[in-house]
Formats: sequence, C-alpha cells, structure tokens
Amino acid sequence: MRTGGTQSMTSDEVNQLLENLGASVETYVGETSGGASMSTLAENVDEVLPVFVDVLANPAFAEDKVAQAKSQTRGAISRRNDNPGQIVSREFDKLVYGADSPYARVPQYYTLSEISREDLVNFHDKYFHPNNTMLSVWGDFDTAQMKEKLRNAFGEWEQAEGFTPPEPPAPEGERDYSVNFVEKTDVNQSTVRMGYLGTLTRDDPDYFPVIVMNEVLSGGFTSRLFKNVRTDQGLAYSVSGSYNAGYQTPGPFLAQVQVQLRHALGNPGPPDDLREVRLPARLPGADAPGRGRGDAAGRVPRLPRVPRARRDGRARAGQP
Repeated sequence: MRTGGTQSMTSDEVNQLLENLGASVETYVGETSGGASMSTLAENVDEVLPVFVDVLANPAFAEDKVAQAKSQTRGAISRRNDNPGQIVSREFDKLVYGADSPYARVPQYYTLSEISREDLVNFHDKYFHPNNTMLSVWGDFDTAQMKEKLRNAFGEWEQAEGFTPPEPPAPEGERDYSVNFVEKTDVNQSTVRMGYLGTLTRDDPDYFPVIVMNEVLSGGFTSRLFKNVRTDQGLAYSVSGSYNAGYQTPGPFLAQVQVQLRHALGNPGPPDDLREVRLPARLPGADAPGRGRGDAAGRVPRLPRVPRARRDGRARAGQP
C-alpha cells in the first residue's frame, strides 16, 4: 500500500514529499489486523494528513511495485533457513496452531506466484473501511482542532455496507506433550523453545497481570530467567520468554534459550535442578517482595512431564 503510491500520487512523489517534510507514512498487514501510521512535526500536519488518508483509502498498487515486493519476498524465502531463530519459530507455530492454521502459514514460492495486483485490490476493497477501523492520535495538538482536521480528511471515505469481520479459526495444534527436532548441522548453537497454547485473549481481565508476571519471569535483562541462566551462571547467551495473545485468539506462552552444543552436552546439569525449575516457588527470587508474581502465576499451568523416551517430530532445516 505505502510503496505502491496512490491514485493521485506516484510512490516517488509520496517519498519526495515525506522526505522534504521529515515525515513518515507506513502501512502493515498482519495475521488478524492491518493498519497505517503517520509521524510528522505538528506544523506539518495539514500537509502530511492528506497523504496518510490517500495511502490508506486509495492505494494504487502499481504493477512494478507489486513485482518488486514479490521479488523481495522470494529472496526472504530463500534465506529464512539461515536463521535458527526463524526456523524454530516457524516449526513451533505449526505444532501449537496446527500445520494448516492461518497462524502457522508462511509465504511459499508457489503461493507467492499466484498473487496478482487484482488480489491486492480486492483485499483492500473488502477489509479497509472506516467502519472497520480504529483511529488514535497522540502528540502536540489542540484536541478540538485535530478532530475537525480528521473529519475533513476522512469525510469522503465510504463505509462498507453490512461488513462483518470474519471469525478466525480455532487453533488445532497439538494438545499432547511432545519433543520435536529440526536438524541444522552448520551452526554451533541450538535454539530450544518450549511452550503451549494459552487461554487468554487481550480482552481478558487477566491478560495484563499475566504480561506483568511474564516480564518479571523472563521479559528482559533484569528478569529472573535472564539473571539466573545468563548473568549468574553464564549458561547461555540468550534466554527469554513471552505470552503472545491475540485480540480474538489465545497465543502461546513460551520460553526460549540459545546454547552452545558442546557446552550443553558437556554440562547437562544435575537432575535435581530440572525438578526444581518445575516448581514456580523454587525459582531464585520468587519470594522477593514487590516483584509482581501475585495471582497471575495461577493463570499459567505448571510445566508438564514429558516422557524421556518420547521424541515425536523430526525435520530438516532445508524444509521451508
């Protein structure tokens, strides 16, 4: 949308205007939502806002820009197995959501070749309407004046009659415990991810308590996992965790670590440590006051026992 220009301005004209004003207009489309944003100095709002509206409501999808975007995506497909993090993320999503789920889909050469400019136009016509849009503004402005500017700028954008957003399909991933591998022999580190599909969406009252809990547990350099695994023991360069809930569908609660193979195989750790980390109260710092654990830990089930002999899935990194 942004790079293809509008029905009244070419992409080069849009780029030149924004560059001259030191402003930006960007667009995105994700799994369940899409949108646009603009950033500009307060004194340039009257010049940038019409461009923003034009990009959002009247994209041209120039053929040469569509071809360029497809070429760039082909390049990304060819390189995506170079990054172990991308591999584990892609395969983990297939396990959690189901291999055929929209939430686990990634671009493929054959799907990319079937996309035409007409598909983009039809998608935009179907989903981009003012009655399917939320608008927020922040910065240095007078509220009454800004409301008037927005009414004038968006006033001619036509609503869709009888539009109802589609319901996302329910995830159909694994519910049983499993251990899965992807072989990549040209790296000296392993990326290990563990997790499961949560139960909370972003409108759940427990969502923000769980986000705070995760931040304390594994959200940054001062989190308990990072402090214990990297800072105190030096066992891994990277360790983190997250809960990635959507607006309509729960997301996975996960933890991830990157370790050197030789170090991991030579220092497996005592069995008692593995038993202790299954208990939330045993994690160092869990009894510290004011750290945000509260009742949120009760929203996240304890880690399951996985039979040691179970090794269900195996794939190769060369499989995109």
